[in-house]
Amino acid sequence: MSEGTYLLVVTKPGKSFKPLKEEFKKLSGFYTGIGYAFPKRNQQFLKELVAGLPNVNIRTFPLAEGQSFEAFEALHTTCRYRDMLIENTREISSFKEQYNLSEFTEESIQAADLTIQEIENAMILLNERDQLKDSIEWAEGMEKTLSKKTESLNIQSISEISPDYFSKEPPEKPTLLTFIDSKGKKTPFMHKEITAMLVAEGGRGKTHLCAQLALCVTSGVPFLGKFEISNPGAVCLIVGENNPQDIHRLLFKTRHQINEVLKENELLSIERLLYPISVHGIPAALVDEKGNPTPFFYNLLEEVKSKEPEGGFQLIIFDPLSRFSGTESEKDNAIATSFIACVEKMCDGLKGKPTILLSHHKSKAATNQSQGQTDARGASAFTDGARWQASLYKDDKDDSILYFQINKTNFTQPINKIRIKKTWDGLMKFDGFEDSEKDKNSDPRKK
Repeated sequence: MSEGTYLLVVTKPGKSFKPLKEEFKKLSGFYTGIGYAFPKRNQQFLKELVAGLPNVNIRTFPLAEGQSFEAFEALHTTCRYRDMLIENTREISSFKEQYNLSEFTEESIQAADLTIQEIENAMILLNERDQLKDSIEWAEGMEKTLSKKTESLNIQSISEISPDYFSKEPPEKPTLLTFIDSKGKKTPFMHKEITAMLVAEGGRGKTHLCAQLALCVTSGVPFLGKFEISNPGAVCLIVGENNPQDIHRLLFKTRHQINEVLKENELLSIERLLYPISVHGIPAALVDEKGNPTPFFYNLLEEVKSKEPEGGFQLIIFDPLSRFSGTESEKDNAIATSFIACVEKMCDGLKGKPTILLSHHKSKAATNQSQGQTDARGASAFTDGARWQASLYKDDKDDSILYFQINKTNFTQPINKIRIKKTWDGLMKFDGFEDSEKDKNSDPRKK
């Protein structure tokens, strides 16, 4: 089933659509708090209606999977009632505190030493609370009723999929990074079309490493000086813990750190193909407390699609995962799985089928040393859903040495952990492979 869309009509702050309220209602429009939303089918009528108004934009946004416009409206109605209930709860708490009430029931109100007017005011709040709870329950039920819950799986036999299914070689899985061994043989290190995860404790250098990778992918300069960029191209670097000025300083420094190997055309590629985004101070969860995609997710996907260059994005980085995964995902495997599904949807929804790299914090147990696949903090579904996971941790004796260890890889041959030299200003440089004690001369692809 193709993804549905809706229209959002917005104008400059201070301008009001109030005189058009009745006309908007005829076109099934409702106010979202930002602008008026309309079903896509009324696009032509809407254009004609607002054609003479300056500074009015009609934007298209996706609906959630299986969501009708009517269900979308019911969802907003639910949110509006919830906001009203929050305000009602605040007023009740204030009333209880003012009149020293331990409970807020009809019996406790009648038993309290209150005037007739105060009792009347309390009963209004009490009735309003009950009505809002009923309204929320009804709106939630209406949303579920109006949503299309099933997706067409289009189940086919192999002969229906393709008559050449077993006779024609499938295309190789595209790669983002390639490892070149001492004999010049190229081996995939990280693929495209996957969700990957970089795990490290706070302050260990995750954001620096992500920034360095972003510049390498856009410019074509080998990552860490060792891993070849298979197809240089666009990168979207989405950072949650740094404001735009912090990102500017980080990228400025990183660009100058690798400047010695940059050619002029590679520098121009960085400027043209790197898209840094700060969501510092912005609620940026991709899923809500129930695991449903949020409006932020769909708005982000729409914005990224609008900026996608001809060759598509090669890499999208979310740093750190906790800023995007929602409040409940680290405690709930089902919600964590929904988050991974959202990330996969972003990959599948972009023509470049980019690698999605999530930087994430380590668990307490893995603070100083990698514990393997259990390094990632919170729900195990993050590691289960990721197709590639690496840990970054410090050397016990030398803080300038870091180890980069692949803990999980579904599509590539694992290699020995990588030793990284960290300069005083954060630049990461390849410093060799940490071979096993049993065989110091072993191929680094063998553990």
